[in-house]
Amino acid sequence: ISTTSIPPQVHLQHWVFSGFMMVGYILGTGALVLPSAMASLGYVVGMVVCVMFALLSIYVGIILGRTRNNFYPECRSYKMLARACVGPRFELSLEYLTCLNWFMTMALYVLTAVKAFQSAFYWTHICGYYWGLGVVAVMVP
Repeated sequence: ISTTSIPPQVHLQHWVFSGFMMVGYILGTGALVLPSAMASLGYVVGMVVCVMFALLSIYVGIILGRTRNNFYPECRSYKMLARACVGPRFELSLEYLTCLNWFMTMALYVLTAVKAFQSAFYWTHICGYYWGLGVVAVMVP
């Protein structure tokens, strides 16, 4: 695609940036549970799974970058790209799934923080529910 035909306010997205974003998104939240996953899977299988997901994320980044740059350079988000590629129904379902993913990711962070506080302050014998309420009270505002 020629950059001369694209308006100056539209920037092309390189596939590397999309790949890094997908790897960070998948492995970033997974890094919290990576030690237990490696312990249960073993080092060899765990490393194979991590490399497999990293390669899959890079491939998805390439596909998303090429789709945006070559076919829909005016799209600024996944939501706009979903609407342009498939239609408004897919855009709406992608929006709901993204919100569900954020909710589940927040729940993972809360549970991880509760376990960390329970381990750090083991002598207090405070119930996990109270730690959870404290973490949510700090995260929500």
